[in-house]
Amino acid sequence: LDPGFTVAADVASDRTFDDAWEAWLGERMGEADPVLVRAMACGLKLGALKSAARRMTAERDILGRETEEPTFSTTSLLDRMRTAVETITPLKESCQDTTDDAYQSVLNLEADLARAGRLDATSREVFLRDLYVNARSGKQTNWDPKDACKGTKAELKAVKDAQKAWREASDAHLAWALRDRLRSFLGTYEETKRERAVVDFQDLLLCTRDVLTESAPVRRYFQGRFDHVLVDEFQDTDPLQVEIVFLLAEDPSTPTAGDWRQVRLQPGKLFIVGDPKQSIYRFRRADIGVYNQAKELIEAGGGEVLALTTNFRTVPSVLAFANELFDDVFSNPDLDPTPRPLVAHRPEVDRHGARTVALAVPPERMPEDGDRTVGAVGPVLAQTIAAFLREITQRRPWSIRDGGAVRPVRPGDVA
Repeated sequence: LDPGFTVAADVASDRTFDDAWEAWLGERMGEADPVLVRAMACGLKLGALKSAARRMTAERDILGRETEEPTFSTTSLLDRMRTAVETITPLKESCQDTTDDAYQSVLNLEADLARAGRLDATSREVFLRDLYVNARSGKQTNWDPKDACKGTKAELKAVKDAQKAWREASDAHLAWALRDRLRSFLGTYEETKRERAVVDFQDLLLCTRDVLTESAPVRRYFQGRFDHVLVDEFQDTDPLQVEIVFLLAEDPSTPTAGDWRQVRLQPGKLFIVGDPKQSIYRFRRADIGVYNQAKELIEAGGGEVLALTTNFRTVPSVLAFANELFDDVFSNPDLDPTPRPLVAHRPEVDRHGARTVALAVPPERMPEDGDRTVGAVGPVLAQTIAAFLREITQRRPWSIRDGGAVRPVRPGDVA
């Protein structure tokens, strides 16, 4: 780092990124970079590529690594189409009506195969990515024997399935190629920052992690600066921060570990608090997998994991509802945290228990399935909740117990 470096604020950091991006993109486009030409031909917008580059800079410790090139044959789909045409050609003569949809699909496949063979590699990939094969239409009564129709549609269906798999392979290979190409943008971005003697927030974490990992004297020095390391809201900690925490909490009497997962913790130095059910910062790289790894490492090193299951805020009937809901929502053992039943410290207010209500969102107000984004659904949920609160506080107020008295519920009673 330049001794006079400054930490770029959001605006300055954005300006540095934008300048690096314009320089890199101008050079790539000037050279007609084949990866970018291919990607844009397949429909990639420059705005989306820039967003990917921004994401890559923010997570360059992970996304910046080299990865193995996925398997992708540019000619495999052509080979499958060619095989299908050769198989179907004898069957085609069994069709008694050339207007039959299955017969027309065979003609279209033959034409598509011929056209694809005349195109250059990039144009052919674009064409085959959007290839449409009708494998469902066609009447057996138009074929003699009828099995010829079935055989034709079965072969068309095989081509249709092959095209779907081929497009997915094309997507995967194109994503890999773009990621590999964007790794060169990281070099331009780093050079631009060096020229301006600026670092971004991610640099602070990366440089801290790197110096603690690579320099034993530095690690030992900072380990001696902290008697204890206490981390709250650990479920929202990103992988880099976890590495730094473990390196600082290492037992100085043991050999320095080259990886945070190999750290032997100093007894009593690290204390973390977290609730994986509350992990809501995945977009900031919070990772439940890292959370679980850290917990396992603490236990393996002789530490203790304490489950805090007593709830001081509400009553048994409400917790019974919440516990049942958690069991239903967190049902994937590979992705979800394992829910622990909560136990109420407070007794029931009413001998019949508290009422729990599941609000039904009017179906007619919900967006279509394909449009159910957070931005589209959020306002509908908010309006539904607001209408319910108006109902129980204004139109037909519920009654609640306040000390020794019973009174109508007020908006301030809602949490």
